[in-house]
Amino acid sequence: MLSAKYEALKNYLIESGEATAEELTEDVSAVYNENWKTFEIIGQEYKVLTDEEANEETADYIKESLWAFNAEFILQHSSAYEETTNRKDEEIIKALRYMQGVLCESANALVKALISDLETFISDAIEADGRGHFISSWDGIENESGDFYIYRTN
Repeated sequence: MLSAKYEALKNYLIESGEATAEELTEDVSAVYNENWKTFEIIGQEYKVLTDEEANEETADYIKESLWAFNAEFILQHSSAYEETTNRKDEEIIKALRYMQGVLCESANALVKALISDLETFISDAIEADGRGHFISSWDGIENESGDFYIYRTN
């Protein structure tokens, strides 16, 4: 798997013009970390993931950062949401935003308790923003190379 991931990353870097073949002469054992997913090469860091790994990492990231989601998006995935816009929803959104602002990461468990169906929430978040938004801290972009998905992380 390591070799295939490294080759996919090299191909991506060359095809995208981010590096030349001459720049990619590093020994593969020196460019990967112990989890076989993150590579440091030419001074940059990339995650190279299978479709399954990308889905898992995205879901994990979303679950850890529920508190940071848009209050309206959270409310739409809550049993407290009413299909029509009304004053009650506005008050809930205002209270939710206040809680998020005060508690930050500590609000995660409370937000999770509000969500009716976590799998649907995750699916809708990915559909709205894409996996790159959650995995690629550099530019939020998902790139594809062969059977792998590549995300720049620094």
